[in-house]
Amino acid sequence: KGTNSTDAVALLSATLKYLLRQDYKPPKTLLVTHFSEITHFDSIQEHLNRVSLLQMQVVVQNQSEQHIIFLYKLVPGVSQLSYGVLCADMAGMAPDLLKRATEVSRAIDMGKPIKPLSPIQRKRQWYSFIVLNLYLYL
Repeated sequence: KGTNSTDAVALLSATLKYLLRQDYKPPKTLLVTHFSEITHFDSIQEHLNRVSLLQMQVVVQNQSEQHIIFLYKLVPGVSQLSYGVLCADMAGMAPDLLKRATEVSRAIDMGKPIKPLSPIQRKRQWYSFIVLNLYLYL
């Protein structure tokens, strides 16, 4: 288990603020993150003239964003969209998992509570957990 998202954003923001507020020229630093919200913090905004914001270019093949092509090219800007569920789909994750991930993501984005799993979903999840652990420990 890693750092929770709130602490991660706070640590990242504090580190960037520290580097950007130095009187001397700070070292060149490459930072890769999916926490694009840090670019909106006042403490970072005031130093954007010292930072290059880049993103990986993608081509969205239809408006519903159900299919994307990664171009592996850095271009100026900050991505405001997450392609995590689409990447999981491309990696072959189970449709039930993708559906649940989408539900949870939308609830979080809209500030709504996350609906608990139904009894059948909990049972499937528990079964999947057992199968995975048996596979990992054999």
